[in-house]
Amino acid sequence: MSSDSNQATSKQRDTYFRMIQTLLTAYTVVGWLGFATVVVLSLTVAKQHTSLVNSTAWVHGLIVALTGLPFIAVAKKAAQSKGRAEMRLRIILTVVPIAFIAVPFFIDLPKWMNVEQGVCAALLLTAGMAYYKSTQRV
Repeated sequence: MSSDSNQATSKQRDTYFRMIQTLLTAYTVVGWLGFATVVVLSLTVAKQHTSLVNSTAWVHGLIVALTGLPFIAVAKKAAQSKGRAEMRLRIILTVVPIAFIAVPFFIDLPKWMNVEQGVCAALLLTAGMAYYKSTQRV
């Protein structure tokens, strides 16, 4: 391969990893907004509308919010071509979206939180597609 081809491939890979980091940042923001919504609803209307917040929503919201930052850190290391980080990112972008799709079938979340689940799953699936596209050779 020529050096021009290597530079083009490197630029494409950088572009994909910027996209992945942006999508994971959006996932983190959605997660924290979801958790903030749980807090606000609990403090304001949860007693009148018990279907809006339950203990499962608290746990789930906190887990989603707290996983975003480590996901971003792994993506940053993977962008630097650190092998173990790339393996971790590959696992995250494969397993976590499956979990997001499966959770509503097993856990009783409020309906609004199921929408959050779908948004988070879509962001992670899109990041996964970008990651796998970045690994393809031209």
